[in-house]
Amino acid sequence: MSMRTIFVSLCLLVACGSKTNPDVCCTDTADCAAKGVPDGSVCSGGLVCRGNTCIAETCTTSGQCEAGAPFCSASMLCTATCMVDSECPGFGGDTSHRFCEMGGCVECRMDADCESSGPVCGAGVCRACKLDVECPSNVCAANGSCSAPADVVYMSTSGSNSGTCTQAAPCAGLAYAASQTSDARSTISISYGSYSVANSILVNSSAARIDIHGNRSTLVASPTGGGFIFVNVPATIRDLTIDDSLGDEGVAVNVGTASLYNVTIEGGPGGLQTTGIVDAHQLLIHHKAQVGIDNSGSLTIDGGRIYGGATGMLGTGTFQVSNLLVYDESYLALDMSHTSGALVRFSTIESTSAQGAVYCSSSSNVLSDSIVWAPNSQNAPGINVNCTFMRMLIGPTVVAGAASGDPMFVNPALGDYHLTAFSPAIDKVDAGPALDFDGDPRPQGARFDIGADEYKP
Repeated sequence: MSMRTIFVSLCLLVACGSKTNPDVCCTDTADCAAKGVPDGSVCSGGLVCRGNTCIAETCTTSGQCEAGAPFCSASMLCTATCMVDSECPGFGGDTSHRFCEMGGCVECRMDADCESSGPVCGAGVCRACKLDVECPSNVCAANGSCSAPADVVYMSTSGSNSGTCTQAAPCAGLAYAASQTSDARSTISISYGSYSVANSILVNSSAARIDIHGNRSTLVASPTGGGFIFVNVPATIRDLTIDDSLGDEGVAVNVGTASLYNVTIEGGPGGLQTTGIVDAHQLLIHHKAQVGIDNSGSLTIDGGRIYGGATGMLGTGTFQVSNLLVYDESYLALDMSHTSGALVRFSTIESTSAQGAVYCSSSSNVLSDSIVWAPNSQNAPGINVNCTFMRMLIGPTVVAGAASGDPMFVNPALGDYHLTAFSPAIDKVDAGPALDFDGDPRPQGARFDIGADEYKP
């Protein structure tokens, strides 16, 4: 026997190069062993395994195909990719995936393909709306659906205070827009722009509650007008700037409840005054003097900044605060001398005053997991010891029961109170809120950071 014959015979026995026949297949390990086919021999290119041979499966509907080739083509063969919408959803596919895109079936190509409950098409999938601009009505409701234009009162810089404030014929002022709201039309959509306010604005309505979508617009008080917004009805205000830097307070919540989301108040002497119940998220108050927030109601803040005046927050009411930054206050950042049961956590409190930053008159006021920094306090403690505090960083004057030391902010002179890499506030707490004052996730390291900012490596 020649050497060539021996080599060929050995190759037949051991499958030289272990190259499998692309037309031969098996369905599982037992089938492969029984038929003498190499384990793992599967069909490709949309073929199916029949009698250990890869063949094209015939079909009349996609339901007759298999997962490896789920689409029934126009030539009545099961294929791995779709070509037209009529082949969708394919064998085992989601029945809502009706459109063929790039060889696969998707739920939608455009917003019009989606239902109102999930009105936005993104990456082939219908989802809830997140932004007002994603909706034809320019209003994304709290449940993620797009409001119908007939349910919305519209306001525009090109509008006029007449009629019923429709999308085609909007009104011009917030007070007039509020007068057109009702239980059936309880949402106000303010088109992006800057609106001059000659007099104080009374937000009143016959609706049980109204929802104001500001779309990043600005209401600007004129030099002769008050510009003072009185909210006399339960309301939600979002994505709006109230510039009352030439007047008095920016917003007054007089009765009922109000929720504020991404609201900026450029106040004169003050910013926000409330006797009602206020729930604020990402609130920014820049005031020139006196008080940023005067609270005699019930106030909750999750995320925000108060700066630029004499006292950041005071009042006789109750409040719960987290992720709040208060700085550049010339007297006190937090004056809690007339309140009890207040809770301040994961916040950064700074004052340029010689008086310190925080004053309390009751041990029922609790500060935790926060930074209090009073660099000009002339050896006085940054926090009055009548408060109850835990897991705090207080300085520069040492306070018994709290950590001390420079928080090592990035640049407080420019209002940048983010933490630097070597801050003693980093990784000091076992549990905390999911986000910091910028909306960044917590924790970024092994543990949570003290203060309003979570340091990002």
